[in-house]
Amino acid sequence: MKKKYILILLIVILIGMLVIAYAHNKKTKDHYIEIQEKRIDLYFKYNLNNYHSMKVTSFKRRLWVAILWMDMLITTKIMILKSHLCN
Repeated sequence: MKKKYILILLIVILIGMLVIAYAHNKKTKDHYIEIQEKRIDLYFKYNLNNYHSMKVTSFKRRLWVAILWMDMLITTKIMILKSHLCN
């Protein structure tokens, strides 16, 4: 009977630790997204004419190759956006 209570207590402690770890990870991820959004917004504010605001609609973690490819795509889109705003 005593072993059963110890097992239940260990399971409850383990579940509690998992919940706390998940909450901490979520908070860290949200903080990272917020900081990156502020950095991008600041960059656009000082480097683009007629820029008003930006909203992040989704954030996905990808492989490094995809991140590099997306960086090239974003850089290309920024260049296109700059050329459209300058015209």
